Amino acid sequence: MLSSFLNAIPRVPQVQVIGHGVVNDHEGIPKLELKHGDHRSFHKTQIPPEEGVWQGKIPTRFFRWHTDAAFYRYDPPKVTTLYAIKVPKGPSQIVRYDDGTRDELEVPLGTTAFASGRVMFELLPPAWKSFAVRARARYAPRPFEWIVNAKARSTGLGLVSEGLETPLCKLSEWNEEDRKTYPFVSWWRPSQNIMIQPTS
Repeated sequence: MLSSFLNAIPRVPQVQVIGHGVVNDHEGIPKLELKHGDHRSFHKTQIPPEEGVWQGKIPTRFFRWHTDAAFYRYDPPKVTTLYAIKVPKGPSQIVRYDDGTRDELEVPLGTTAFASGRVMFELLPPAWKSFAVRARARYAPRPFEWIVNAKARSTGLGLVSEGLETPLCKLSEWNEEDRKTYPFVSWWRPSQNIMIQPTS
């Protein structure tokens, strides 16, 4: 699913080049044809074309909320950094959360949104906090290959359950010991210099 959007730099393969358009002679790569992700290619439903551009602004959605991690064989990085070489110019976009609230956010082209897991946790009612600190997620082997045919919800959070996931027997070769299980909640307590990871 991600191979059409990500291009690894040969000398540091954990660094990916993303964007839209053609880039020549960058970091040892002669030519890169970059493709920008769009909700129309991944969401189950799309913003109707007839809504088009409104007052010079392009309506769109959050493409995919995610953590920068493989979730198979490798653990997530401790740090993610974005470095913009060239920021796109053009009309701003209106991002719709599309969860029924009609919440919208005006953003410039090429925007990456970040969310605070800590704030989200603090907003949960007590019963859901109790669940979250005890819950763990067991990922499918090669999870991005597993969901390549599935479609996302209109918020970009989670997938629509239609049975479109790739059967495990049809994935690239995988090992059970390389599958990952992570707690829903983990947090850093700087005063004690320890990582807190609740147990089941």
